[in-house]
Amino acid sequence: MTDATLTLTRDELSTLLEDAAEKGAEKALVSVGLHSADPDAVRRDITELRDLLGSWRGAKKGIAAGIWKAIGTAVGAAILAFIAWKVGADMPK
Repeated sequence: MTDATLTLTRDELSTLLEDAAEKGAEKALVSVGLHSADPDAVRRDITELRDLLGSWRGAKKGIAAGIWKAIGTAVGAAILAFIAWKVGADMPK
């Protein structure tokens, strides 16, 4: 193998890097099943996936808040029931 020096202009290097980036992005889209000949279709799919992911995160946050609220309510009700039981036990009959 011979050592050869390759000289590229800044524009040629920029074009080479841009082509490599586009091929890499296309390969990544293919690997996740989002490749399409229509770039607008890919853009719509990605936008819809982002919206769906945002909705999922919001739903998870709402469910978690609801669970904590239910736990707090149950603990509060248990404390009140205990207090009522103790107060009722100490009252004369």
